[in-house]
Amino acid sequence: MLTPILIAQSPPPKTKKVIQQKPAAESQISPVLLATSGGLLLAVIALVVYGRLQMKQMEKKLKFEKFRARELEKKFKLALETIRKMETNPDLVNSRDFNLDYLRMRMSEEVFHFAILNQVKIRIKDKISQALRPNQSQQGTVGIANTTGRQVDEIFDVEYETGTPPNTA
Repeated sequence: MLTPILIAQSPPPKTKKVIQQKPAAESQISPVLLATSGGLLLAVIALVVYGRLQMKQMEKKLKFEKFRARELEKKFKLALETIRKMETNPDLVNSRDFNLDYLRMRMSEEVFHFAILNQVKIRIKDKISQALRPNQSQQGTVGIANTTGRQVDEIFDVEYETGTPPNTA
């Protein structure tokens, strides 16, 4: 015989889903926010493009300046080599025209010009101070000013190597 078994279970509670509808204004993105975001995105893209263009321009300028520096260095080395050859050529060293041209070229250099003029000033000051000193005959008289000036007629050499003593003949 079959006996029906009843299990004591309560039926599952039926849940009602309550759907809350949001107002239409809250569910959509505001047009102002959308326009602002789009504008900012376009501004960022424009800045990136502008930055890349500027970088390319700067790279071109840098490349050109490096090229120019290399070319100037080549010219400088060539000029130094030419000057060295001219300075060591015995035929040109004794040529008056060459010496004047060479001196004119070197005097345009600031360091050379300063060194030569400084030597000339020092030598002239030495010669003048020697001329203003009393000679042997006037040393005995004290307190009498030297009224007769001596004439200075000196020729001296000027050398570029300022560290070596000059040739005095």
